[in-house]
Amino acid sequence: MTANKKDVPTLIDQLNDKASAKRRSAAKALRRMRAAEAGPALLAALEKEMADRRTWETQYQMAMALGACRHIEALPLLQRIATMDLDATMVLAGTGDAITRLEHEAGTPFESLRRWLAAEFTRLDAAMAESKRQASGIAGAVRRWLPGAAPSADAPQPGWAGGKAAARTGYQSPEAALAEGGLQAAAVVPLVPDDALAEDIIRYALLAEREFPAQYAAVICAGLSGDSVAAFLSRCGES
Repeated sequence: MTANKKDVPTLIDQLNDKASAKRRSAAKALRRMRAAEAGPALLAALEKEMADRRTWETQYQMAMALGACRHIEALPLLQRIATMDLDATMVLAGTGDAITRLEHEAGTPFESLRRWLAAEFTRLDAAMAESKRQASGIAGAVRRWLPGAAPSADAPQPGWAGGKAAARTGYQSPEAALAEGGLQAAAVVPLVPDDALAEDIIRYALLAEREFPAQYAAVICAGLSGDSVAAFLSRCGES
């Protein structure tokens, strides 16, 4: 059955249900309805929900609902969640989406997204430098043992610096999850970035290891002008 405005009080009560699935479905319905009056209850429910790492799907839906319901008062909690070390970084993606929506409502558009992208550029630049260093070391090791000697045990080995943490989360960093959520919000609402941020969004879309940033960037930039935007959209069309 499709929920309607008359169901809002019932859904708000359901946010306190003992079953996580019930709380999640209530948050999802309130998110879909964009029920502004549910904001305070969603905020209290998310703060309580964050105590249990197992219910990450419910946490995600509550964060997304707070953004959809435009509950600006949730920004302090969401900013705190953005700094948490979470096993399920989908929660961070939902948090990034909600923060981006609410900062727009609060008159500080894209404040956090700029910061997340800057952190990602620093990480990606460092990863690229490390990759080049490893490649140089591997090439040197190969040249040393090519005449017939086996590589020594301490010779640099090919690999990826992301390691277990990246495999565990699905994102390369917390900022990557937050930034992807922010880009999702900008594409869906939609929100229009200034020229400088548009350039950063395009740069990140080209550097990121995931496909969604490029999809979101294409939607965000579709109504913008400029040589870099035109080149990026042309590249997307050829992909």
